[in-house]
Amino acid sequence: MGMKIKWITAEGRFRLAARRQLTPPGWDQGWTLGITEADMDPVQAWCREHDCGRRMSFDTFQFRNRREITLFLLRWGGS
Repeated sequence: MGMKIKWITAEGRFRLAARRQLTPPGWDQGWTLGITEADMDPVQAWCREHDCGRRMSFDTFQFRNRREITLFLLRWGGS
């Protein structure tokens, strides 16, 4: 089964929240499952390294503008 993180708009301006999606082979739609700290650690490290967003809570990241969101999604949108 394939797993990926799906980023959704969170409450507040310029915020994204992570959701994990599990997709069994041959299925178009997957099930939303919980994410782990291990899933978020590399995302948080990348944000620090590139000064692009900051972690606000377990699964939510805050950005300064839409440009940062775009940069973030280019890196993490397909994970």
